[in-house]
Amino acid sequence: MSVGKTSDAGTISIFTKDGVTVHKEEDVLITCKGNPILIGARDERGRYRIPLIQRHGQWQPRAPSKKAKKALRQANSVYDLPSTEQAIKWMHAVCGYPVKSTWLAAVQAGNYTGWPLLTTRNVKKYYPESTETHKGHMNQSRKNVRSTKAKAVPFEVCDTSKLRGKKERDIYTKVYDVRQTIFSDQTGQFPTRSLTGNKYIMVMVEIDSSGILVEP
Repeated sequence: MSVGKTSDAGTISIFTKDGVTVHKEEDVLITCKGNPILIGARDERGRYRIPLIQRHGQWQPRAPSKKAKKALRQANSVYDLPSTEQAIKWMHAVCGYPVKSTWLAAVQAGNYTGWPLLTTRNVKKYYPESTETHKGHMNQSRKNVRSTKAKAVPFEVCDTSKLRGKKERDIYTKVYDVRQTIFSDQTGQFPTRSLTGNKYIMVMVEIDSSGILVEP
């Protein structure tokens, strides 16, 4: 049975150790002799949110103020840590071991509103230097940033259209038929005579067969 559904229908549910009774709202008159033990508020999703730390006199249960809604979102640890330093160390691990500058910026921006003891003063004083922080935030160079492969450079195509009709200089060409021709060259005299008594080398090139002949 959903208490929220019955409350939306204009009824009041009374829970005791023996059971529960549901009455019409106009038929119930509740008189309280003392302060309530727990006070909660209902959010936009229809859920009843009751804070673990009760602050009586700050809001009314039926029409909670903005301060009450802010207090209802407060996060509390189920364990009582012995000191503020231990609490900051525990919350640092919960947040994923962030670096000090990033964590301080997030706290100053109000992203941790409602976290007990998590203030900029406590973070600056009790920030833990853990090995997990260094392992997760080591400076590493990205891959494929400096490629060793040479980039293909396209050939430059000269635009000769503007040069047409402009004469810079005269060029004379002549074609020689080098077929059936032999070229030879004699090197200069070597400073030392070889064991066979030679001091010169004759080099001969035959064009048709591309043969290079060397003879001392």
